[in-house]
Amino acid sequence: RDAAGDGVREQGDSLLQLTLITNADNPRRVQMGERVRDGLQALGFAVRFEALDFATASAAVLEQRFDLAILGFERLGADPAALDFFESTADIPGTGLNFFSYHNAEVDGWLAQARAMPGCGTPERGELYRQAQRRIYEEIPVIMLSGQVNRVAVDSAWQGITAGPWALDSGLEFWRAQP
Repeated sequence: RDAAGDGVREQGDSLLQLTLITNADNPRRVQMGERVRDGLQALGFAVRFEALDFATASAAVLEQRFDLAILGFERLGADPAALDFFESTADIPGTGLNFFSYHNAEVDGWLAQARAMPGCGTPERGELYRQAQRRIYEEIPVIMLSGQVNRVAVDSAWQGITAGPWALDSGLEFWRAQP
């Protein structure tokens, strides 16, 4: 509650305060951060918003030294097995991608089972990922604020380009220019 009447909620001597970080070189993220800050302040949070250089912001996230962060990662690969954001074993400050420390033994099991399944395109593998996604969705370990859709045009002189949903340069070794 806001006992002091200053717009910030507190419990005893502890203020409801958070730091929100993003990377300063991305105007959309800065704008999103300002909106999140303003919305939380309207609810009684004291929010310190910091727009940092990307290296500093990403290091803080990977080292798990943040309250809230707006950050994005690119070139993650097309195969869901490459995404270990939600595996307990990837909760390693400084290097792991599970920087929000999500732990769920069933999700770990489904992801491990899907990764080890022979035949990448099997419906059974897809069902394991759907089970994991449903559980993650139910538990909300992270809130995805936005997604980005890119459009790519390729000159017809280039052959062998099969851009995937996650990365334009997927299959780069097969690209070739036609005379």
